[in-house]
Amino acid sequence: MPLNLEYLGIVARIDARIQQLDALGLSEFEIKTEMADLIADFHTVLSQATPRENEALCAEFAGFQRFAKIMQTLATPMAIDSQEVSGGLPSERVDKVAAAINQRVLQLEAQGIDGAELLKQMVGHILNFQWLWTTVSDAKLAQLCHQYPGLYRYGQQMEKAAAIENQKKKDALSHLPVLPDVLKEMIVYLLTEGGMIESRLQMILDERRLRESSSELTLINDYFEHWMEGYKGLEKGLRAAQVPEETHGIVMKIFEPMALRIIHLHNKVFENRISQSPNRS
Repeated sequence: MPLNLEYLGIVARIDARIQQLDALGLSEFEIKTEMADLIADFHTVLSQATPRENEALCAEFAGFQRFAKIMQTLATPMAIDSQEVSGGLPSERVDKVAAAINQRVLQLEAQGIDGAELLKQMVGHILNFQWLWTTVSDAKLAQLCHQYPGLYRYGQQMEKAAAIENQKKKDALSHLPVLPDVLKEMIVYLLTEGGMIESRLQMILDERRLRESSSELTLINDYFEHWMEGYKGLEKGLRAAQVPEETHGIVMKIFEPMALRIIHLHNKVFENRISQSPNRS
């Protein structure tokens, strides 16, 4: 096979990790989040291999094939066809997106965060919310809002914000150029994965204890480091693409506060880990 050993090593690592996660009985959505640190490598292999080589890899490595299918359907909910939703095929995914939004809203409300500030801190969930709000049927959306009150309240806040935004001049930003696709993909990744990391870190803090196994902490730390690398790469990417300073400022106005929140939560989690260590003097 023309692919070099480096790429084959990536495939083997993905294959082995998927087998481990499958053995734990995780759902496809959970597997995708647990594989965050290998997503960039996965896309690298796909971009370097020919269609025939990809078929051969999938035939030889069952775990790699399974991850490819998961990425195809779960990499971003916006890729799901609306006809599939109406047919009920991805209903589990719809419920998981709604549950994730609901969980984060409840976490923030428990800290007294509401209104405009809640919208700012929910930025990592905005793409999933937009997909959910515009894709599922009215009947399903009503069911989800009844089942997940946090989702309903977030929807209300988003509609209020949209109404205010619509009152502004529609052409206020029309002079700005469209971002390159590679930057769009990076922004989507940073938003969705950043939202997941915030929720997971807050969940660990809310438990007020650390699990005996350090595997969850190791995984969330890996996600944190991978996300921070992407965040640093975003600014470099904006500079390399020579986007206007106004565009650069708009993008970083979204991600700088998000990065600060993630760093703050990460520090609190690992400070708690140190303070609760039985070996600490």
